Amino acid sequence: LHGVARSPGVSFEAEVPYATMFPQVILTSSSFNNSLFLELGHATSTEARIFNNHGHAGLTYWTPNVNLFRDPRWGRGQETPGEDPELTSAYAEHYVKGYNMMAGILHDLKFQPAASISGDGVNRVNISGYEWWNEALHGVARSPGVSFEAEVPYATMFPQVILTSSSFNNSLFLELGHATSTEARIFNNHGHAGLTYWTPNVNLFRDPRWGRGQETPGEDPELTSAYAEYYVKGLQHDGRDPSRLKISACCKHFWGYDMENTHYSRVSYNSLISKQDEVESYMPPFESCVKRADVSSFMCSYNANNGLPSCVDRDKLTGLLRDTWGFDGYITGDCGAFGNIMDPHGYTANRGQTIAAAFKAGADLDCAQFANTDAIQNAVSSGHITEDLIDKRLFQLFRVQFRLGMFDPYEIQPFRQFELNQLRSPAHLELSKEAARQGMVLLKNENHALPLKGGNTKILVAGPLASDEFASCGNYYGPAPKVWSPLEGIKKYATSTDTVQFVMALDNVTDDSKNFTNCTSAAQQSDVVVLVIGIDQKIEGEDKDRKLIDLPGAQKELVEETALAAKQSNPRSKVILVVVSGGALDIGFAKEAAFIDSIIWMGYAGEFAGLVLAEILYGKTNPSGRLTQTFYPADYVNQVSMLDMRFRPDPDLLTPGRGYRFYNGDAVYKFGDGLSYNSFVHELEGVESVGVGVMYVDNAVDDISKNKAVIICADQAVKFTADDRLLESTAFSVMLRVSNPSDQMYGGERVVLAFLEPLDQDSCTQEGLPKSKLVSYARTERLLPGQDAIVKLDVRYRHLLHVNAEGNRELIVPHRHILKIEDVHVAINFVSECSDHTTSLRSKLRKS
Repeated sequence: LHGVARSPGVSFEAEVPYATMFPQVILTSSSFNNSLFLELGHATSTEARIFNNHGHAGLTYWTPNVNLFRDPRWGRGQETPGEDPELTSAYAEHYVKGYNMMAGILHDLKFQPAASISGDGVNRVNISGYEWWNEALHGVARSPGVSFEAEVPYATMFPQVILTSSSFNNSLFLELGHATSTEARIFNNHGHAGLTYWTPNVNLFRDPRWGRGQETPGEDPELTSAYAEYYVKGLQHDGRDPSRLKISACCKHFWGYDMENTHYSRVSYNSLISKQDEVESYMPPFESCVKRADVSSFMCSYNANNGLPSCVDRDKLTGLLRDTWGFDGYITGDCGAFGNIMDPHGYTANRGQTIAAAFKAGADLDCAQFANTDAIQNAVSSGHITEDLIDKRLFQLFRVQFRLGMFDPYEIQPFRQFELNQLRSPAHLELSKEAARQGMVLLKNENHALPLKGGNTKILVAGPLASDEFASCGNYYGPAPKVWSPLEGIKKYATSTDTVQFVMALDNVTDDSKNFTNCTSAAQQSDVVVLVIGIDQKIEGEDKDRKLIDLPGAQKELVEETALAAKQSNPRSKVILVVVSGGALDIGFAKEAAFIDSIIWMGYAGEFAGLVLAEILYGKTNPSGRLTQTFYPADYVNQVSMLDMRFRPDPDLLTPGRGYRFYNGDAVYKFGDGLSYNSFVHELEGVESVGVGVMYVDNAVDDISKNKAVIICADQAVKFTADDRLLESTAFSVMLRVSNPSDQMYGGERVVLAFLEPLDQDSCTQEGLPKSKLVSYARTERLLPGQDAIVKLDVRYRHLLHVNAEGNRELIVPHRHILKIEDVHVAINFVSECSDHTTSLRSKLRKS
């Protein structure tokens, strides 16, 4: 009441025999001093914590008494601030605020509030400096907050995200998050990292030239949204108290960011984005971060969108993120983005205006030193911002730190038990291998050239990336003690009677010398030729977009001449092309060439890249990955400007559109392409979990799936499609049987993709509908020959909606679609009202 007091939960003994006794409340209130009321709350709660730290008190205090002192005869009126409701309300407000630990910190910072925003420490209130910038894109990575030294020289290097996403495995995304956050906590426990990690990158891979597309899950908003959900969940939580964070994840770069500095400066570009593209393509992954994963941080990007720099866009940072979606965390600017608001965007005239614009919009933190301590204090002195505004920004920052346990006593922090033996544990190393196994994509395999049999085989391994271990690291990685090159992996798996010869042929991927005599001579003597070609971080990466998407240097000539030499000498020889890259390459010549038997897209597969490649080559692993990006012909770069942010084709400008959803040209390889050593069989088992406004009829006019169709009744379904809270509800679920026939030679996993497509493809142009859109996917366990499994593919109400030109979601009726699940098709008909010939709402579509 007025200091820690005798009560059942409080014991005055041993090291805490006394507490400070403040005046009774009725006297204190006579000061009419709100600051005093607040200070008394601070002091009392500090002593209460000390009692608790030593086991002599709890943490729930039944105070204050804020009844009015109505009658002078009341014996407990002394406990109250008096008879006036205005004064009593003010006392209640400030005394209770004093008990709030975060409010106490903000109060104690007084005129040094900028320190925590700029990362400086404040010694007098025992707040040390903190480096907010830590990276964990595919494992704990080099960054200002992370140091690889002493007892933590390495972390587990998982495959780059663009490869991992090709697994289409939500469980894998979650496990990678768990493993990465465990290792991040170990680094922190030993003083070598912070707890705020600026990952994942959930921008769409809009254009194959983008150097950082490798960091993303690909071009599709549905898959990218799922990756964002599961990876963030894995990073932030492990099934314990959801109010606590294991580490803090950050969804970036918000928004409209997907180019570096080759075609235009990323810090000055103004992205012109329609409301249709914004809602349909650019925003869904970020919305998933908030609504499905409860991410604790966002990063606003360098660029402007439609004339407004991202970090001053109040409608997005506060209106959309916080007020509409319910985001509850902190927002950091990308490193330098605050300064870019003024220069080069020219949105503000001076530093104070710039800091004010960012803070008022909802940004909480400046990664760089533009908004440093002095600059923020000057902004306050000049009247650009108030201390109350700084308190709001600090509140978000400290709140995340509280959820991370950074102000808790060491012994009660839940993640301090992670020890060094869990860093690069056998389970984490196996997970890295498994991600690479599930992600690598077999694109071509003529006459079952793969897998290799081995034994008395002469193998040539050639190409500029065959022995390059670092090419598999991608960007934003942490060091590993060893990274397996393709050459090393093949040597390990080759039998004792095989011979493996290596010829580099080209010094690097841009080498344009064309003397391949050593390579062609060796190929003529070989039974198997493995050519490892592609690009590396010198070609694509942060600050580096590509201008061309064909093979750089003389690699195409190397492949053609070496492969022809092998086939001419021995027509039964096998030529395998291994493509190392993040972004797509035009390898159409190899796809069509009879002298290339097999193609594997290896991506940037992490520390076990070469080992897993060899597993696939020799059949220990059956490939199951499927592309998450379109491989375009080389001329695509001449048809579409990198600066054109639109996804849809423009018939007037003859631009062909972007991604599998809208591209109207002939792709070299399509989104979802990927082979197996097996031929799986797919059969429709039924439609279940039929929701409101969804019916099944068995006499549909569409002869698509044996006269059976799912009917979407707009008059009923609108109850769900018009309510954002219900859009995630399941409209219906398709049950699909996946079989590995008994005549197949190999066991394997199967990825199943479900696409919703208009039956009339002309409507894609007339009504702006996507040609196709991914609505669901599933992955089986490993099926041996003769085994099968039933997978469930959920179609949610949001999948039934089309985003119109104004950016509004709507049901288009009448309309006919097909749900394509591999070679199984189900008719999906959209109607205004359901007619009498339909069966009951809960009927199920059974196999004919």
